Amino acid sequence: MEHANELFKERVRAGSRTYFLDVKETCEGKPYLSIQESRKKGDSFERSRLLIFQDHIDDFMKGLHSVQSFVANHPSSGGTEKSNSNRQTVEPPPPLDEKELPF
Repeated sequence: MEHANELFKERVRAGSRTYFLDVKETCEGKPYLSIQESRKKGDSFERSRLLIFQDHIDDFMKGLHSVQSFVANHPSSGGTEKSNSNRQTVEPPPPLDEKELPF
């Protein structure tokens, strides 16, 4: 890891934006989530950051799941916004049988 207090890193590219999801550790050894958004603005990048500490992460995730469920079930507004009619629901593949693994 790049810094001693980084425990986990995930990068999500979404169009012209990139989201960095990092689990870090405070100086007291408690984990927290750092969510950073980076987007191109002219010749530079604009960044925003949100910190979610361990004692709030469960409530934050419940709220995030509620938002995800609402958006997934919300009819498209049509007209002024992009239509999501080309969105497809993709089921995850079934788990591989150990006999099928190449190693």
